[in-house]
Amino acid sequence: MEYQELITDEATFRALREQCAALFYTDRRLPERVFRRGFSSYCVFEHAQIMRKEFADVLASLAKKSGDKEVNYMTIEPDPVDYYKKHCGFYGLASFSAETVRDTYIKVMYLDGSVESFRARGGDVGVFWGESMRWAAFCDRKSWEVCLLGLDVPLGESAEKELGCMSPSRLTTYISGLYNDKGDVGWEFAAKLKRNYLSLV
Repeated sequence: MEYQELITDEATFRALREQCAALFYTDRRLPERVFRRGFSSYCVFEHAQIMRKEFADVLASLAKKSGDKEVNYMTIEPDPVDYYKKHCGFYGLASFSAETVRDTYIKVMYLDGSVESFRARGGDVGVFWGESMRWAAFCDRKSWEVCLLGLDVPLGESAEKELGCMSPSRLTTYISGLYNDKGDVGWEFAAKLKRNYLSLV
């Protein structure tokens, strides 16, 4: 099955990658500063949330509030060109219509269960953003199992609850649970994230 959201055109990919490069330091990882610009507020949540159909509702809501016509996702690891274009025939980038993202998001991210899907192989480190650049998310499944969402529009209580946005104390407990044999790694991660993102929700 073909998905029009998957980018195969080089010019389109280059244009979207330029947008991505304007928003993210793709060579950095959390809890470092991964955004090239500051946002009014930040929310950190479990990475697993992005693979639920309810996450598409959050994306659609953010797009509507921001006036976005498109919602974009790009893989950082694996590389969108060296891995995806070479092995799969499409770049590791999907561009969703804001009007239909609720209906297409899960289909595209899962690719009918393909091992090359963003859900399976392409979700280790990836980013989301709207064309307005009023919101963006950096997602790291590889190291920390979390996503950091930066916002210049209100997330809203229902979306905040849906995502399960974590306070610094809850984040400490969460990371410590993942690395329970690593001493203070949970506290250190949460403390550094809070220092770098003072308006963390």
